[in-house]
Amino acid sequence: MDNIKKASNFISEIATEITQALASRGAMDFYLGETVPERLLKLFRPVFIEVTCFAIWYTGKNPYHHDQISGIHDLSAEMGIEFDPLLKERIDCYEASSDPKSTFVLLCNYIGNNEKNSRGPIKPDDLNYKSNYQNKSELLVQLASENLESVFSSK
Repeated sequence: MDNIKKASNFISEIATEITQALASRGAMDFYLGETVPERLLKLFRPVFIEVTCFAIWYTGKNPYHHDQISGIHDLSAEMGIEFDPLLKERIDCYEASSDPKSTFVLLCNYIGNNEKNSRGPIKPDDLNYKSNYQNKSELLVQLASENLESVFSSK
């Protein structure tokens, strides 16, 4: 149970870092629209769900069972998403990808770039742009995926 709690905390930390990077806005955004705290709150839930899906896919048969991840089913239900079908979709997406880490980066950046996704699941067909890791959020998401890989591969 201790390992599950550690995994859940680690996933929360990664989701928080990614959300903070995705919520970074230019000075004009403060005058024209929502504030950073509003954006953080809007982005955290879908980012947390994506990080959880990636961690579950990456760990495979390790003892980090997704039912034990803190409130993932409740969080998904609040967004109108059934977690288990979404998880299956993500696992299939990662399995079909030649570069699952890049797919994870695209999914996280898609959340940050498309406000509608703060309210529902992303379909792999929606990912219609290439990620080039040139901005801060893309770099952070890439580093987060590497951190997940290093932590879970050592278990």
